[in-house]
Amino acid sequence: MLKSALAGEAAAAALPQLAESPGAAALFSPGVLTNVLNPKIALFFLALLPQFIDADAPSKTLAFLFLGAWFVVQGRRLPVRLRSWSRRSALAERAALWKRRAWLHLARRPARVRGQRA
Repeated sequence: MLKSALAGEAAAAALPQLAESPGAAALFSPGVLTNVLNPKIALFFLALLPQFIDADAPSKTLAFLFLGAWFVVQGRRLPVRLRSWSRRSALAERAALWKRRAWLHLARRPARVRGQRA
């Protein structure tokens, strides 16, 4: 292994070339197809949502579609909130570190500089 590393270009030419990665659409479409054809999701919605639709509702289909869309909206909000919380916690951590450094810097200064009598 050391000899091949020292060989330089000859060793690099012998390495197999990496294939280009497929585009985002080629990676995304099988996942969408899998989720759309997953019967468990359909059964979940067919079992959960009808209990929240009034029996006297004039358009039960519209209410069902609205509740499904509301589920999607709420599901999309969670990753956005988590990302926001993680940013806030990172900022709070940086602020605490900065505050700690400032206090340590002030503590190391001589007493006469801080305005105290020695």
